[in-house]
Amino acid sequence: MSSSVEPKITRKSTQRIVIGLFALAVLLLGYQYLRNLGTDTRPLFGGGDSTGFVAAVLEKDDGGSQVVLIKEDGTLMESPGYVTGATDREPAWPADGRFLYFISDRAQGQSHVFRWAFKDGVVERRSLDKRTKAMPWFPPDTYPDASKLGIVVSGGKVIQFDPQNLEARQLLPPVGKEIGGGDEGSISQFDQAYSSLGTSVREAKWGKDKAWIAAVLRRENGGEVLVVQDSAGEKPPTPVAFGTKVEFDVNAAEGGLIYCVQGLEFPNPETVPKEFIKDGKIIKPFLHGVGFFNPDQESVGYIATSKEDKIVFGTPKVSPDGSTLVMLVGELDGESFKARSLVTLPARVGGSDAVARLLDGNISSPSWNGDGSKIVYIKLFDGKRAVHTINKDGSEERNLTGDKGDFIQPSFSPKTRSVQ
Repeated sequence: MSSSVEPKITRKSTQRIVIGLFALAVLLLGYQYLRNLGTDTRPLFGGGDSTGFVAAVLEKDDGGSQVVLIKEDGTLMESPGYVTGATDREPAWPADGRFLYFISDRAQGQSHVFRWAFKDGVVERRSLDKRTKAMPWFPPDTYPDASKLGIVVSGGKVIQFDPQNLEARQLLPPVGKEIGGGDEGSISQFDQAYSSLGTSVREAKWGKDKAWIAAVLRRENGGEVLVVQDSAGEKPPTPVAFGTKVEFDVNAAEGGLIYCVQGLEFPNPETVPKEFIKDGKIIKPFLHGVGFFNPDQESVGYIATSKEDKIVFGTPKVSPDGSTLVMLVGELDGESFKARSLVTLPARVGGSDAVARLLDGNISSPSWNGDGSKIVYIKLFDGKRAVHTINKDGSEERNLTGDKGDFIQPSFSPKTRSVQ
C-alpha cells in the first residue's frame, strides 16, 4: 500500500515543481516585457536578410528624393512613409546588414536619422534632438560594437550615436573631462584648436579598432582639411591634408587611411617650407594627389600625384581586405570635378605603377561590396543616372536600374554573394 502511494506523491511533487518553474518563467518574461516597455526592441527580434541588396537614393521629379533598396534582379523596394517633396539621403549600412539607416527631413522638415526595418516594412526616426544630422556611418564588423554604435555629423560636430537607446556622445571636438558632453555640444579645450583649422565637420569615420577618428573640416576660406584625432582626446588634432576638396576612406583591415586632395594648399602662406619657395613665389610640389597616412605608425606617403588639372583624383574607397583602392580619375571643368574613368590600384605608396582602368564614362560614387569582389557605382545611361555593378577585374558590368530613374549614393549591403 505504501509503495503505491509514494510514486503518486512523487509525481505530484514533480508537477508542482514544473508548474512553479513555468510560473516563474512567465513572471520573469512579464517583468522583462514591462522593463522594456517603451524601449526599442526591434534590434533584438527584427531585421532582415539584405544579401545582395544595394541601397541608393532615387531623385524625384518634384525635387525630392527617396531611399530605395535594389534587389539582385533589379527590383526596387521603396522606403515606406515617404512624404512628397521630402529629401532622403546618405543611406548607411550597419555591419550586420539587418537594417538600413539614412538621413531624411520627412518628419517636420528637420534632417534626422531614420532606420528602415525592410523585413517589417517599417521606417522609424532614431534621433530626437533638434540639431540637423548628416553623414551617418557604421564601422565594419572587425570593430567593437560595429552594428550598435555609429557616427553622425550633428551641428558641425562629430557625434557617436546609439540608435537603439537613442543615446549620443560628442566625439569631435573632444570634450574636456571637466565639461559634460552630449549631443547638444559643449565647449572644451579642443575647441580653439579645431576653430583654427575649420568651421564645421563634413564627414568622419573611426580608424582601425576605434583608436582614432578621421574627419574632413570645412575651412573659412572655402577649402577643406583632413584631420586625425586620437579617440582618447589626449593629443591635439593632426592636420593631414589641405585642399580645395579632400575625400578619404579608412583602411579598416591594415590600418591608416587613404585620401584624395584636389587643389593642394598650404595651411599658412607665412609658414611654407623654404624648399617650396622659388624667387619669392610658392611652388607647390603637385596640384592633386592620392595620399596615405597611418597615425599608429606615423607613416605618410603618396600613391599618385598630378601637376595638371587634366589629371585629378576623387572618391577613394579601400577594399574590405585593405589591399586595393578603387577611385575616379578625371579633370577639373572650371571648379567642378568631372570623372572620366573608374580605376583600381594597390592601396600602397607607389600603387599607381599598377593601376588598372575598369571602364570610362560619366561615373560617380563607387564603393565595394562586402567581400571586395564587386564594385557599385552610378553611370549615365540613356540620359539617366543608373546604378551599375562590375566585378573587381572589370568583367560583367550590369545595369541594375536601367531607365527607372535618376539615382545617387549607391552602396552594397555588407551581406553579399561572392563571384563564383
